[in-house]
Amino acid sequence: FSNTRDEEETMMMRSASIFLALISSVAGFAPLPATTRHGRHHVRPLYFEEVKITAEMAGARSEFYLWFFGASGAAGVARGAFPRMYKNVKLIGDLKDEGPTEGGPNIGLLYPLAGYPRDLATKDVEKVINTQMSVVEMVEKYPVDTFLAKGGYLTYDCYVQATEGCNPLAVRAVFDC
Repeated sequence: FSNTRDEEETMMMRSASIFLALISSVAGFAPLPATTRHGRHHVRPLYFEEVKITAEMAGARSEFYLWFFGASGAAGVARGAFPRMYKNVKLIGDLKDEGPTEGGPNIGLLYPLAGYPRDLATKDVEKVINTQMSVVEMVEKYPVDTFLAKGGYLTYDCYVQATEGCNPLAVRAVFDC
Protein backbone atom coordinates (compact mmCIF):
# COMPACT_ATOMS: atom_id res chain seq x y z
CA PHE A 1 0.00 0.00 0.00
CA SER A 2 2.75 2.46 0.91
CA ASN A 3 4.73 1.54 -2.22
CA THR A 4 1.83 2.70 -4.37
CA ARG A 5 1.70 6.06 -2.55
CA ASP A 6 5.45 6.48 -2.89
CA GLU A 7 5.23 5.70 -6.59
CA GLU A 8 2.36 8.20 -7.02
CA GLU A 9 4.29 10.92 -5.18
CA THR A 10 7.44 10.21 -7.22
CA MET A 11 5.45 10.39 -10.45
CA MET A 12 3.85 13.71 -9.39
CA MET A 13 7.26 15.18 -8.56
CA ARG A 14 8.66 14.08 -11.93
CA SER A 15 5.69 15.59 -13.77
CA ALA A 16 6.06 18.86 -11.87
CA SER A 17 9.79 18.98 -12.65
CA ILE A 18 9.19 18.40 -16.36
CA PHE A 19 6.50 21.10 -16.39
CA LEU A 20 8.81 23.61 -14.70
CA ALA A 21 11.63 22.76 -17.11
CA LEU A 22 9.36 23.38 -20.09
CA ILE A 23 8.13 26.69 -18.71
CA SER A 24 11.64 27.94 -17.94
CA SER A 25 12.80 27.37 -21.52
CA VAL A 26 10.44 29.98 -22.99
CA ALA A 27 12.13 33.13 -24.32
CA GLY A 28 9.39 35.60 -23.49
CA PHE A 29 11.25 38.92 -23.91
CA ALA A 30 13.75 38.00 -26.63
CA PRO A 31 13.65 40.22 -29.76
CA LEU A 32 13.21 38.58 -33.16
CA PRO A 33 16.42 38.19 -35.18
CA ALA A 34 16.88 40.30 -38.31
CA THR A 35 16.41 38.41 -41.55
CA THR A 36 19.02 38.44 -44.30
CA ARG A 37 18.77 38.12 -48.04
CA HIS A 38 21.90 37.43 -50.11
CA GLY A 39 24.25 38.37 -47.30
CA ARG A 40 22.68 41.79 -46.74
CA HIS A 41 20.09 42.82 -44.27
CA HIS A 42 16.62 42.77 -45.66
CA VAL A 43 14.65 45.87 -44.75
CA ARG A 44 11.22 45.13 -43.38
CA PRO A 45 8.84 46.92 -41.06
CA LEU A 46 9.50 46.62 -37.33
CA TYR A 47 7.06 44.66 -35.26
CA PHE A 48 6.12 45.43 -31.67
CA GLU A 49 8.52 42.77 -30.34
CA GLU A 50 11.45 44.34 -32.18
CA VAL A 51 11.12 47.86 -30.82
CA LYS A 52 14.31 49.13 -29.24
CA ILE A 53 14.53 48.09 -25.61
CA THR A 54 13.97 51.04 -23.32
CA ALA A 55 15.19 51.39 -19.77
CA GLU A 56 11.72 50.47 -18.54
CA MET A 57 11.80 47.22 -20.53
CA ALA A 58 15.26 46.39 -19.20
CA GLY A 59 13.97 46.97 -15.67
CA ALA A 60 11.04 44.67 -16.38
CA ARG A 61 13.46 41.96 -17.46
CA SER A 62 15.43 42.17 -14.24
CA GLU A 63 12.21 42.18 -12.22
CA PHE A 64 11.07 39.10 -14.13
CA TYR A 65 14.14 37.16 -13.02
CA LEU A 66 13.76 38.37 -9.45
CA TRP A 67 10.11 37.30 -9.26
CA PHE A 68 10.74 34.08 -11.20
CA PHE A 69 13.42 32.85 -8.81
CA GLY A 70 11.43 34.11 -5.82
CA ALA A 71 8.47 32.09 -6.99
CA SER A 72 10.76 29.11 -7.49
CA GLY A 73 11.56 29.26 -3.78
CA ALA A 74 7.86 29.27 -2.96
CA ALA A 75 7.39 26.38 -5.36
CA GLY A 76 10.08 24.48 -3.48
CA VAL A 77 8.20 24.97 -0.23
CA ALA A 78 4.97 23.87 -1.89
CA ARG A 79 6.75 20.86 -3.37
CA GLY A 80 7.73 19.76 0.12
CA ALA A 81 4.28 20.45 1.60
CA PHE A 82 2.21 18.81 -1.15
CA PRO A 83 3.02 15.17 -0.22
CA ARG A 84 2.05 15.86 3.42
CA MET A 85 -1.23 17.50 2.37
CA TYR A 86 -1.95 14.59 0.02
CA LYS A 87 -1.24 12.11 2.82
CA ASN A 88 -3.58 14.03 5.16
CA VAL A 89 -6.41 13.98 2.59
CA LYS A 90 -5.94 10.22 2.13
CA LEU A 91 -6.02 9.68 5.91
CA ILE A 92 -9.29 11.63 6.22
CA GLY A 93 -10.71 9.60 3.33
CA ASP A 94 -9.78 6.39 5.17
CA LEU A 95 -11.93 7.50 8.14
CA LYS A 96 -15.12 7.13 6.06
CA ASP A 97 -16.29 3.80 7.46
CA GLU A 98 -14.08 3.59 10.52
CA GLY A 99 -15.21 3.42 14.14
CA PRO A 100 -18.56 3.33 15.90
CA THR A 101 -21.42 5.62 14.95
CA GLU A 102 -24.41 6.73 16.98
CA GLY A 103 -26.44 7.16 13.78
CA GLY A 104 -29.38 9.52 13.61
CA PRO A 105 -29.96 12.42 11.21
CA ASN A 106 -27.08 13.96 9.34
CA ILE A 107 -25.99 17.52 10.02
CA GLY A 108 -26.39 18.48 6.34
CA LEU A 109 -22.73 19.17 5.71
CA LEU A 110 -21.81 19.67 2.07
CA TYR A 111 -19.22 16.98 2.66
CA PRO A 112 -17.47 16.92 -0.73
CA LEU A 113 -16.86 20.69 -0.51
CA ALA A 114 -15.78 20.47 3.13
CA GLY A 115 -13.19 17.79 2.35
CA TYR A 116 -14.84 14.90 4.18
CA PRO A 117 -15.76 11.56 2.59
CA ARG A 118 -19.36 11.53 3.91
CA ASP A 119 -21.87 13.53 5.91
CA LEU A 120 -21.67 13.37 9.71
CA ALA A 121 -24.37 12.12 12.07
CA THR A 122 -25.62 14.76 14.53
CA LYS A 123 -25.28 12.39 17.50
CA ASP A 124 -21.64 11.60 16.61
CA VAL A 125 -20.74 15.29 16.54
CA GLU A 126 -22.64 15.99 19.78
CA LYS A 127 -20.80 13.14 21.52
CA VAL A 128 -17.44 14.64 20.56
CA ILE A 129 -18.48 18.18 21.54
CA ASN A 130 -19.83 17.01 24.92
CA THR A 131 -16.45 15.67 26.01
CA GLN A 132 -16.12 16.84 29.60
CA MET A 133 -12.42 17.71 29.49
CA SER A 134 -10.93 21.15 28.95
CA VAL A 135 -8.06 21.66 26.53
CA VAL A 136 -5.62 22.09 29.42
CA GLU A 137 -6.78 18.79 30.96
CA MET A 138 -6.44 17.01 27.59
CA VAL A 139 -2.90 18.28 27.06
CA GLU A 140 -1.85 17.30 30.60
CA LYS A 141 -3.52 13.86 30.54
CA TYR A 142 -2.49 12.85 27.00
CA PRO A 143 0.92 14.38 26.30
CA VAL A 144 2.26 14.12 22.75
CA ASP A 145 5.93 14.75 21.99
CA THR A 146 5.74 17.50 19.38
CA PHE A 147 6.80 21.13 19.26
CA LEU A 148 3.21 22.41 19.54
CA ALA A 149 2.31 20.03 22.36
CA LYS A 150 5.36 21.14 24.37
CA GLY A 151 4.05 24.70 24.05
CA GLY A 152 0.72 23.65 25.59
CA TYR A 153 -1.23 23.51 22.32
CA LEU A 154 -3.82 20.84 21.64
CA THR A 155 -2.69 18.46 18.90
CA TYR A 156 -4.82 16.09 16.85
CA ASP A 157 -3.20 12.99 18.37
CA CYS A 158 -3.95 14.27 21.87
CA TYR A 159 -7.55 15.08 20.89
CA VAL A 160 -8.04 11.58 19.46
CA GLN A 161 -6.92 10.06 22.76
CA ALA A 162 -9.17 12.37 24.76
CA THR A 163 -12.25 11.52 22.67
CA GLU A 164 -11.72 7.76 22.63
CA GLY A 165 -14.87 5.83 21.74
CA CYS A 166 -16.20 8.56 19.46
CA ASN A 167 -16.54 8.31 15.69
CA PRO A 168 -13.09 9.11 14.20
CA LEU A 169 -14.50 11.17 11.32
CA ALA A 170 -16.57 13.28 13.72
CA VAL A 171 -13.49 13.75 15.92
CA ARG A 172 -11.51 14.97 12.90
CA ALA A 173 -14.29 17.34 11.79
CA VAL A 174 -14.70 18.88 15.27
CA PHE A 175 -10.93 19.23 15.65
CA ASP A 176 -10.70 20.95 12.25
CA CYS A 177 -13.37 23.48 13.24
